[in-house]
Amino acid sequence: MADTWRIELLGPLRALRGEQVVERFPTRKTGLLLARLAVEPDRPQTRESLIEHFWPESAPGAGRNSLSRALSGLRRLFERTGEPGTVFVTDRYHVALAPKSVETDVAALRSTWDRAKGLDPEQSEHLDALRAAVALYRGELLPGAEGDWVEAEREALARLHLRVLGRLVERLLHDGAVREAIEVAHRAVEADPLREPAHRDLMRALAADGRPAEVVRQYRSLETL
Repeated sequence: MADTWRIELLGPLRALRGEQVVERFPTRKTGLLLARLAVEPDRPQTRESLIEHFWPESAPGAGRNSLSRALSGLRRLFERTGEPGTVFVTDRYHVALAPKSVETDVAALRSTWDRAKGLDPEQSEHLDALRAAVALYRGELLPGAEGDWVEAEREALARLHLRVLGRLVERLLHDGAVREAIEVAHRAVEADPLREPAHRDLMRALAADGRPAEVVRQYRSLETL
């Protein structure tokens, strides 16, 4: 929809609406505040929890003022003049994103994966959904950002990405698309070099392509790691 903002959290943070692209924010914390709201867009955040996350050392009054200034900065970026509340929904206690005004790549990744799991593996739509889920993962969540909530979400999404890659390798081998399976398996190994199932998938794909010497090399590489 033309009025919907797409917030991308996988890889560098940015927001897009039509030809508008927002990649710079008034402060780093302002951008991370947007990200915190966007990671779970259906779950309103309490003002107290946001202050605790981003201004933990501030006195209560100062923390509330800092949050208000950050929200004002975001409103100037994302809401048209005279249309407050179209993107950021707030009251005395909570802050949230307006669900009809925002979509995120994180939500799209999770919903695409859920859709793939619900499809018959023999259907072409199943393969399309797996490929789409792989394409949505542009990189780790908010690279360089720190904090318990970031690290927990980053790890969960990285695990999800690896599951998608593994399922895609299985499907490609089943379909006889061996070369693509090898490429996907290499991507999984690069994403987590210590993940044994990824190495196993790669060895299976190499074996299916008639490359036994490379299977042995891959096994020895894993053994060394």
